[in-house]
Amino acid sequence: FLTEVILEPRQATLRRATLLLQGRIPTDKERDSVISDATLRVALRNLMQGPEFREFIVTGVNDRLLTNAVNVPPITTGFPNFVKLRNYIFDNGNMDNLPLVPPLVRASGELVAHVIETDQPYSEILTANYMMMNPLLNEFLEGDAIFAEDDNNAVFKPSRIKGFYPNSSTEVVEDDPNGPDKYRIIGPPLDFYPHAGLLTDFAFLDRYPTTATNRNRARARWTFYHFLGIDIEKSSLRPLDEDSLTDSNNPTMNNPNCTVCHALLDPVAGAFQNWGESITFKGDGEHDTLDSFYKYPTDRSQSLYQNGDLWYRDMRSPGLFGTEITENYSTLASLAALIVKEDSFLEASAKFWWPAIFGREVTERPNDESDQSYAEKYRVYSAQQAAIKTFGEKLGSNMNAKDMLVEMIMSTWFGSSETLNSAYSDDQMTANLGNKQLLTPEQLARKTLSLTGVAWRASLRPNGVITWPHDQLGVLLGGIDSDAVTSRVTELTPMISTVLQTYSTETACLAAIREFSLPIGERKLFSYVEENTTPLMTKTGYPENLSSIKNENVTLIKKQIVALYQKLHGRTFSNSDTKVEVAYNIYLAALQSYLESPSSNFSQCNNWNDGLLLSDFWSDEELSEARTLNERGDGWNIDWDKIGKFNNFRVDQYGAKRIWTAVMAYMISSFDYLHE
Repeated sequence: FLTEVILEPRQATLRRATLLLQGRIPTDKERDSVISDATLRVALRNLMQGPEFREFIVTGVNDRLLTNAVNVPPITTGFPNFVKLRNYIFDNGNMDNLPLVPPLVRASGELVAHVIETDQPYSEILTANYMMMNPLLNEFLEGDAIFAEDDNNAVFKPSRIKGFYPNSSTEVVEDDPNGPDKYRIIGPPLDFYPHAGLLTDFAFLDRYPTTATNRNRARARWTFYHFLGIDIEKSSLRPLDEDSLTDSNNPTMNNPNCTVCHALLDPVAGAFQNWGESITFKGDGEHDTLDSFYKYPTDRSQSLYQNGDLWYRDMRSPGLFGTEITENYSTLASLAALIVKEDSFLEASAKFWWPAIFGREVTERPNDESDQSYAEKYRVYSAQQAAIKTFGEKLGSNMNAKDMLVEMIMSTWFGSSETLNSAYSDDQMTANLGNKQLLTPEQLARKTLSLTGVAWRASLRPNGVITWPHDQLGVLLGGIDSDAVTSRVTELTPMISTVLQTYSTETACLAAIREFSLPIGERKLFSYVEENTTPLMTKTGYPENLSSIKNENVTLIKKQIVALYQKLHGRTFSNSDTKVEVAYNIYLAALQSYLESPSSNFSQCNNWNDGLLLSDFWSDEELSEARTLNERGDGWNIDWDKIGKFNNFRVDQYGAKRIWTAVMAYMISSFDYLHE
């Protein structure tokens, strides 16, 4: 399947990997350092650090776990177990000014990022005896992390919960009949809160809730899927005849049509026995999380429950693959220890990261042999499974996830450019082998910011955090919302193309006004032309025969176009290449338009669509009179008339900003910019 496949130049792989992992193009030093496979491996490892790499990891984790769908704090505040949090709600009436959701839904990604970036054994994503907290969580969960005074809520550190109080350690001190009571502490907190990495993550438990009938099976199902690579729902064909499903004698324990899955699933569900519907450890009691319908049947039938039970008697005992979990407190830690010993954990880890690296989901095993493309799909499936096994073995060599990620990027699956083996060319196209990926909304935003400095329609909050439009427009650009839309689009659609036309034109003009407002030595893009660099012999005359122009500025303009292609698309052309001629003709058409209706003001470019324009070109002191906090204190009210230099960005004496906007819009909306 992979024979006679030609890899792209290793510097091209470096560019794509740098954009993937860091959201920027490589520096000249990084590019020059890559002269072999060995030096590329070193360069890739060097990319796996810093806040940009952390964002790649956090996004990749959410794409799998989908915890961003949680929109209310996944910590139950109806119980007094977190006394400090409960009393804050009592004193303030609500949690509107307590932003707990963002750090709680991000904690899972931050945990995996911490494990990978600090070279901890990858198994720690499940076995970690801590969670990741920012200063806010650390305060209200009484974590043991130590933060500096200037650490903001974007900083996460490993921390253990020290402020979880069993009910016997609290009592009501002030009763509120219309709201939560106030409590005081009369006893000690738990000596040991049983963290178990992602398995005890609040948002993970909330994203896959349990019910009286579900009994933690959803949590078990996704544990198998993400961490053991087993899709329980596809592991066996469902029976179609009614007779096989009419059994009422506890079919999950006794009916072979049910036990084929439940014998595997239910013991893992039992390992979640200490986390019920409330998400809180042990729920609102101090002994078990068994539902009331099981304990006290509403039909007054005899209950199986006996005093002291921790799990359902009509389900299998907690465990994994036949190994029972006998201790009753840190059951999920015990489950995690069993999972990470399995070879399938290694392969599941490679499968977990496959979409983030290669831009597509792993191909499912085809099951319909009558399908005309069955053989092709099966070849793709088999080849991918072999690759997953190889990547898993690389992880297993020393449990370092960076080694696995480097191996994936170095592979043919990432870096192939063409094949000489026509027998498998169709299969390889089906597998998206080495093809450029459609950039996600987040990746596109990071790439554009790196190359142009433009933060399209973003907002810089007073706390220094940037909010991006892909938080709202992400689905329209092919992204996910982790709730209704859980799979990223991998090919351009009419809707995405329509939104991207607006994106490209607005970004292009913002990039142009930025660039020409800087000295040529400080620019990112236009390093060969000035505003008055024109192909015309005179500013007011348009040549009758363009081919007869001998102006040296034509050479500079084409040289600039070549440089733009190199930076924006990662492709190298000569001045006479067809691509360069197309862009140059767009330049001339825009120039003609400018000459027909010349204006020294580029009013079509809305400067406020660039969220970082003000902070990049003005100091806080300069903005003090023009910028005030809004009523909520989370944004700015701006009086644009008081910003003296604002209109200077629109001054376009020679039409250069307008003309180069046309060229840039063409390049930013092209396939090679939108795919890497």
